[in-house]
Amino acid sequence: MKKLLITAFIGSANLGDNAIFVAISQHLLSNKTISLSAFTSNIRRHTHMEPVRFIQTINPIRIISEIARCDLLVIGGGGIIQDETTAYNLIRHTYKALIAILLRKKFMFYAVGVSRLRSLVNRMLARFVLERAVAVTVRDEESKNIIRSLGVDREVFVTADPVVNLRINKLAPFPKSPKRYIVVCLRHWFDINRYIPVAVVNKIHYRSQTNKKKYEAFLAVIAPFFDWLVSRYNYTIMFMPFFDQRDDVVHADVMKHMKQPDSCINIGRQPSLEEVYTRIAGASFVLGMRLHSLIISSTQNTPFIALTYARKVSSFVDELSLSTYSLGLEKLTVSELEDVCIKLHSERTHIQSTLKRRFAVLQRREKSNVRILRKVLTAASILPQEC
Repeated sequence: MKKLLITAFIGSANLGDNAIFVAISQHLLSNKTISLSAFTSNIRRHTHMEPVRFIQTINPIRIISEIARCDLLVIGGGGIIQDETTAYNLIRHTYKALIAILLRKKFMFYAVGVSRLRSLVNRMLARFVLERAVAVTVRDEESKNIIRSLGVDREVFVTADPVVNLRINKLAPFPKSPKRYIVVCLRHWFDINRYIPVAVVNKIHYRSQTNKKKYEAFLAVIAPFFDWLVSRYNYTIMFMPFFDQRDDVVHADVMKHMKQPDSCINIGRQPSLEEVYTRIAGASFVLGMRLHSLIISSTQNTPFIALTYARKVSSFVDELSLSTYSLGLEKLTVSELEDVCIKLHSERTHIQSTLKRRFAVLQRREKSNVRILRKVLTAASILPQEC
């Protein structure tokens, strides 16, 4: 039996990253010749995920010994090759690759997202580990192009995010659910500092003066838009956090700026994946900053409006040929949001048809992740003609 060991942003309070891990586990455990272990930052979050074996990332000796025992270290998925949120993000996710190199163990990058790296040291580190992986799969074409710009001379396979093929059993309809509602998935963003770890920023509630102004400007736009939605369409606004104790703070701030907060439901705790899928399936549309709110919306053929704060969001929307329904955070206005919303309502049938057709392409492409991994288990590397 082959021993696979996964490392990514596992065990966090980020629903999107945990959805990625659940999807990868589903895809890999269908093969009975594979045993699966995973590093996690919080082992208590995984009590329901047998037969996966979890290892807490506390003891460095244990980390080294687990990597030494595995047949393949799988790094991913998710946007782990980036230094936008903090300059320390890349080393946090790639130091295990360095250990694997020292131990001469095989490792691969699995459906990762790659952003342009600002730090020269991080660019050198990314190139070093990417060139030594036995295989690299990325979730969009932009990620491949960025890897090329780093000077990495190897085959990079464009697949898709594992969540596009995640299987979730939706729940029965919720009692007392509103008849007409939209799901809103905003995120903390205007508190990012590249030189202070995200956990520290969150703990001390740090926000620069520039970011304070940007955040207030954002609230001054998004709150009136939701009031307009309530007045024009009689919607209930359902706020759904994808990052516990972060996104829900943003949602609460938006409601404080609204004139009609009584028309809102603020799900203050992080919902289960089953609840997320069920709520989104019943929504008229989704307004999302979180990438995985848009991916899950697409799985349910629910139209969406994307607020793009990072290239990974616009890349996904472009893949679906739905960039018309995407707005950047910079210089966002109430009138822009209203115009896109009116357009969404008038072109709903066209959107759903396009969404269904284009999303099926991503679902087919995503299946290459597992095919490539299985070949890696029995080969030193993956050559282009093999796939």
